[in-house]
Amino acid sequence: MDAARLGISGTSLGSLVSALTAAMEDRYRKVVILLGGGGFVDAYYTHPQAREAVKTFEASGGTKDFARFLFAPYDPATWAARLAGRDVLIMAGKQDEVIFPEMTEKLWLKAGKPEIVWFDCTHLGAVRFLPDALNRISSHMVKPCPTKVEMK
Repeated sequence: MDAARLGISGTSLGSLVSALTAAMEDRYRKVVILLGGGGFVDAYYTHPQAREAVKTFEASGGTKDFARFLFAPYDPATWAARLAGRDVLIMAGKQDEVIFPEMTEKLWLKAGKPEIVWFDCTHLGAVRFLPDALNRISSHMVKPCPTKVEMK
């Protein structure tokens, strides 16, 4: 194995795990995030489908700020700055109803504005772009790595 070309990729929940893993382990020089993002609490707290969960949470004394505090360690946006300087590719759906576009943008900004590709699709509709996404992942993983950057 060529440790200088070590990479990680994931889709949807796997992309969140991949982003977190890469942020914690700087030996992952190449990172691909497909249908991922960050800023969960801000994105979901007022979402209609979360209404009952939020109502229950707030009835027990919870607040949006406390929810941010609780979820921060598991939110890729919290750690995304550690991806800056690495070879990161983000691919997302313009109409994603699971990982909203603003969540992807938040992760992209915090990761230092790496390469980003937008597909005109929903979360499940991204399957239509799977051949293109797989080609992009393959090309991304085989190109030369940037120079090593120390973890922040």
